[in-house]
Amino acid sequence: MTWGPGVRVSLKLAHDLIVDARFETCALDVARPVAEAMCGLLVGATIDDASHLSVIDVAQVGGVGATTPAARTVHYAKSAALLPHLGRRAGHGASLTCACFHVPTETIVAAIRKHRVRTVEELKLLMPVTTGCGTCRPEVQRLIDARDGERD
Repeated sequence: MTWGPGVRVSLKLAHDLIVDARFETCALDVARPVAEAMCGLLVGATIDDASHLSVIDVAQVGGVGATTPAARTVHYAKSAALLPHLGRRAGHGASLTCACFHVPTETIVAAIRKHRVRTVEELKLLMPVTTGCGTCRPEVQRLIDARDGERD
């Protein structure tokens, strides 16, 4: 990492099993105990198991609140480390838009259609998408924009 504050998680895999998990921080020392606890939890887990760890799980294992910058940053770092191995696909095969809360794309599209959602903020009132690490926000916006195109 060249700038901070932040956390980076690196994973070593043997097939689908995480055999080593390490982290580094930059200007976010408060995240160290959370990252250390989460990395300990990841070792021995499968990629699928690791993908199901929510920001709430990371916060609990780290002994902090789920809305703290440490929990959110460490969860984001975990998700970023898993992304090359999972993409936005869940172990059961459903396409996930929101990896933090395991919200399938089909669920988001259904809510957009049913409730005639026009903004991300409207969708956030219905489900937790974009409220975790935030990396799904561009995809959620794309889904909303695509639905707007269908209305015209």
